[in-house]
Amino acid sequence: AALLNSHMRELVAIIHKFSGRVEKFIGDAIVAFFPGDSEAACRNAIHAAAIMMKKHREIQIERKTRNQVTYGIGIGLDYGVVMAGILHAHARSEFTLIGPARSNAEHCESASKGGIATRIMATGEVACGNQAFSPLFISHADNLFELASLENLP
Repeated sequence: AALLNSHMRELVAIIHKFSGRVEKFIGDAIVAFFPGDSEAACRNAIHAAAIMMKKHREIQIERKTRNQVTYGIGIGLDYGVVMAGILHAHARSEFTLIGPARSNAEHCESASKGGIATRIMATGEVACGNQAFSPLFISHADNLFELASLENLP
């Protein structure tokens, strides 16, 4: 629990710094969204993802020097319309996002395990939607794209 709580605290702070909002935690995963028009939302999500991965790498180096368990993460990004709301069932309620963008982001996160550069995977909507970011992505199978580097983002 201490490992996950520390992980979540660090990464959620970065999400908030880039105007993102956390929808929920699913085990060790964070489901977040970045509201706004496509250019601003995608830029914020890409920057947050890169800084989250940098922070994760720092944490892993520190954990390794202390002979503690290390772990990998992947990040999936998509942009699109989602339906947001509270689902109720008797004594339980939960805020949730539903829609293709959410499902596609989860698919990208699953695909990130096969990443070769940063393990930040995105759909074409994110990777190709802004000319400033397009050259920064490597094309993968299934029309997915991986952020090539965590450095020098516009």
